Amino acid sequence: MDSPLVIRRIEAWEATGLIDAATAERLRKAEATATATATASVPESGASEPAQATAGRAPGVTAVELFVYLGAAFVLGAWYALIGSTVQYGEDTSAMFGVAGLIAALALGLTGVVLARRDARFRRAAGFAFLAALPNLGAGIFLVAGTVHAETYGDAPTNALVATVVVLLAAVAARQFLPALATQLGLALSSAAAGLAGMLWFGATLFPRGAVDYEPPALSATAATARVALAMAWWWVVALAMALLLVVLDPEPRTPGRTRLGRIAAGTAAILGTAWAVIMRHDWNAAPGLADEPVLEPFLGAAILLAVSGLLLWLSVRRSSIGYLWPGGLGVFIALTWLNAEYLAVESGLWIALLVEAVVLFGVAFGVNRMGRRLRPAQVGTVVG
Repeated sequence: MDSPLVIRRIEAWEATGLIDAATAERLRKAEATATATATASVPESGASEPAQATAGRAPGVTAVELFVYLGAAFVLGAWYALIGSTVQYGEDTSAMFGVAGLIAALALGLTGVVLARRDARFRRAAGFAFLAALPNLGAGIFLVAGTVHAETYGDAPTNALVATVVVLLAAVAARQFLPALATQLGLALSSAAAGLAGMLWFGATLFPRGAVDYEPPALSATAATARVALAMAWWWVVALAMALLLVVLDPEPRTPGRTRLGRIAAGTAAILGTAWAVIMRHDWNAAPGLADEPVLEPFLGAAILLAVSGLLLWLSVRRSSIGYLWPGGLGVFIALTWLNAEYLAVESGLWIALLVEAVVLFGVAFGVNRMGRRLRPAQVGTVVG
């Protein structure tokens, strides 16, 4: 296995024009031959481990790459600007921009397929192409689906759910085709988007609020509590599904970066989903005494959120992973902030609440940093994150 450091230097020389492509190829072949000869004389249990630890690292991003990515973004913007320039005043643009989004997604996907067959830098560009294709695909499907039955506004949650599920399937295929940090990020965001769309669809189905042309009726206390419980359960299922997709089913060879990103994404979904549920309030037009009040008592909601955070912190220790540590710390911060806003700020005034919030921030930052230092030494030579 050739040395990644030497290969990166050769590619950097080629990118800056110090050597031509033919010379760079000869140098890469020479390095591969020399490394193979040296490796053959070393026992398998010895010097091969550092090489394995760095094998998954991609070459550093160069200024040339950054300008190419920026140029590609401007090309995409120009495509949508061109579509917009053809719109007549008062014309419905949903179908037009929806088709434009589907075309852009197809072009980006094909670009990713072509680039993925080349060297490490092109494969990284392919990952970004797949990542950029996903929101274009989702927006295109949503807009086109909206024009099919535009008269029924209530189908918007269904359109969003269909669009995000299709995007999720595309993200799974992209990550399977090209396991990389960019495609892992695309799968994480697509999973979260599908989870959010599913939550909104279930909310519209189980708790119908009426049409948009009149004031919707308020949910009863029982229905509001049921909505909170279902929202929490839903997001915990989504978090488990994300952990399965992003960590357990991550294709080989796995890298610390992808594993860490998967754990952060699953943990963040659990924390933010739980926070969304416990912070829900009764409708402003609910019965007297309930209007605009939290459905759950703040101390109970904060206790649930702290319990989920504690589970993530326990997993971070159990797995020797800082990937679960960051969302766990976020959960502690949200829970303490929620208590501060609902209790202390009301009784003691804004300046006391802000001072307490600063103490909370300092405390969470110090605790996460201290715990992270204890976990990092365990990561040497292992795929954790």
